[in-house]
Amino acid sequence: MDTKGIIVEAMKQLLAEQRFDKITVQNIIDRAHCSRGTFYRHFKDKYDIMNYYYLETNRDILSNSELSGREKTEAIVDSVLKNKEYFGGVVDVEGINSFRNFVKQCSKQFYLAIYREKFRTGASIPAEIDFMTDFLAEGCAATIDKWVIGDGGLPKEQLVDSLYRMTPEELR
Repeated sequence: MDTKGIIVEAMKQLLAEQRFDKITVQNIIDRAHCSRGTFYRHFKDKYDIMNYYYLETNRDILSNSELSGREKTEAIVDSVLKNKEYFGGVVDVEGINSFRNFVKQCSKQFYLAIYREKFRTGASIPAEIDFMTDFLAEGCAATIDKWVIGDGGLPKEQLVDSLYRMTPEELR
């Protein structure tokens, strides 16, 4: 495992023991057996680790152009469920650096990428599409919160089908 991976693993271990807001960079450094300089060479802060882990666990899914929108949705739900302990430790983080805000940003980019690929458009996004992606991104963040914190109330397949059906055709 590389140094970055060791630091991420240290964070995962700490999250299994305590809440995110109680974890300090020093705790992570101690657990990873690395120096402060090494930590900051790889991450800006503990929030950066949180976001990095989410992106790393979903990078292959998000970049796979062979997967349909529904398949990507299902794969992301699977990833969240597989890593529920980790995400459960970061889901209650609030504020600008919150996991929820990060998921919203990622979800919006996910939907915009689908739109751009589908309609072969550059940077210009119609206002209606921008509004739709904001709406969907907020819903994705709320859904992940609900699923990670407790029982989402729906079996996984039904959740994926519902999310996909709620997505406008332009963003599928």
